[in-house]
Amino acid sequence: MIDTLPLLTFWLRLEEAEHQGASEEPSEPAENDEAEQSLDESSEQRKNRKRKEAANLAKIKQSKEFARRKARRIGEPDDDDNRIAREIIYQRSRPMPGQLENCETCSKRFTVTPYSKTGPNGGLLCTKCSRSLEDDGKKPKAKKRGPRTGRRQNQSNLLDGIAQQGALSLAEMLCSYSCIYLWSLPDPILELETNDFQKIFAFMPTLTNVNLRFAGQLKNTVIEYLLGRDLRLKYLQLDAANLVSDSHWRRLFEKLGPQLEALKLFNLDFSLDDETVEVLCRNCTELRRLKLKQCWKVGHISLQALSSLTSLEHLSLDLVQETSNDSLIKVVSTVGPRLHTLSLEGFPNADNCLLETIHDKCRSLSKLRLSGNVVCTDEGFAKLFTGWPNPPLEYVDFSSTRDVENSNLDGSRDAIGLASEGLIALMDHSGSAIQKLNISSCRHVSRAAFEEIFSDGKVYPNMKELDVSFHTVMDDYLISRILQCCPVIKKLVAFACFNVRDVRIPVGVAMIGGLKAQDTIVTEGRS
Repeated sequence: MIDTLPLLTFWLRLEEAEHQGASEEPSEPAENDEAEQSLDESSEQRKNRKRKEAANLAKIKQSKEFARRKARRIGEPDDDDNRIAREIIYQRSRPMPGQLENCETCSKRFTVTPYSKTGPNGGLLCTKCSRSLEDDGKKPKAKKRGPRTGRRQNQSNLLDGIAQQGALSLAEMLCSYSCIYLWSLPDPILELETNDFQKIFAFMPTLTNVNLRFAGQLKNTVIEYLLGRDLRLKYLQLDAANLVSDSHWRRLFEKLGPQLEALKLFNLDFSLDDETVEVLCRNCTELRRLKLKQCWKVGHISLQALSSLTSLEHLSLDLVQETSNDSLIKVVSTVGPRLHTLSLEGFPNADNCLLETIHDKCRSLSKLRLSGNVVCTDEGFAKLFTGWPNPPLEYVDFSSTRDVENSNLDGSRDAIGLASEGLIALMDHSGSAIQKLNISSCRHVSRAAFEEIFSDGKVYPNMKELDVSFHTVMDDYLISRILQCCPVIKKLVAFACFNVRDVRIPVGVAMIGGLKAQDTIVTEGRS
């Protein structure tokens, strides 16, 4: 059977050409068309061709592809059924990959591939013409952008309190380098084992200051090695040394206690019980600085023992166990007269009696911290700073001293924690010398109190860092007043202050919490 598809394609193209010619020139009589067609085919051949064409068109009209095209062209000028069907036949008659075809543009003979492009008139294009067509349709290349500013690094610098523009100073770069590569930050590359700790003391027998963080592999054998040597340690700081037993802690304090001047122990959940702390207090009689943070076994018996350390000048306690208020008051009343630093965390049940004891006994404090308390009232804080003969404080942290009763969001009638009256009394007492103030989450401070503290004419010449996070009354106006009253401020923290939106930050001030990551650190220069 003779394949009629090429012949049908030929006549379709011929009819399309005739249709285009008819649109440009006046139509000629139908007799002329019949005469021209009779030159190429007989009447019988023409009838067979038209019959096959009609059959093919009818078959195409039953297909899903025809229905889709018909639906897309409803209401358009070229929505004729026969025209749509002929377009489908024409596309199906395109050469298959591997066949030869003439380029529509340059008439060059080329081999058809699955990637051959279609020209403007429906024909296929050779590789060269396809490339030129793609180049014409390409969008102009976008201009190269310069290096984007490091938004993450900017926010990291803000958290570190760095807000100046341009390169860091030599001192800041060296300090950062030293912190990363020496000792302050945990470096997993070290991976110190038990023998490595022994080598430290073997190679440096004249050490006086020892600071070992994340000392998880510091075991009893290392303590025994220390006990067998004549060391001159005066400053000892250990973190997470949980593999050292209580018996070895006691032997260490008995051996080195008389010469120790500073002792800092962190994150001990396995050892250092009350009996061990009693041994510490009996032998470490020359201690001037003591810090116990997150030591799980330290209780009220240990607090009673600490009251015997009358030479202490710096005391920092962050306990896990609940202790009695009487034991804490006894410690403060005994060692308070010599203290320069008092930091108390993890004492949620301490009441106003503690504040009264600090008021009566402490006369030399420069740093005071009482955070996480839920019992002390605003009246107690106000009495603490009213008529207190202690010099103005330089560092104050009363963060998270507030009522945490979820059923009463507004708090009790008597404000719990540091509130308006207490904050006003604090700034009246220590405003001239205070350098760092943390009052985050003290949610009972009113807007009127902030307006009074940072009103016109008030100046706090030494205030460098201020944390007012989670104060919902804080807004752009109050932030601007803070910046006006604190001329040397370097760091201002305002997390969760949702009314702070468009505040203007002077040059050299790091504001954390009020700016978005994509915003510029410095929005306005100092006038």
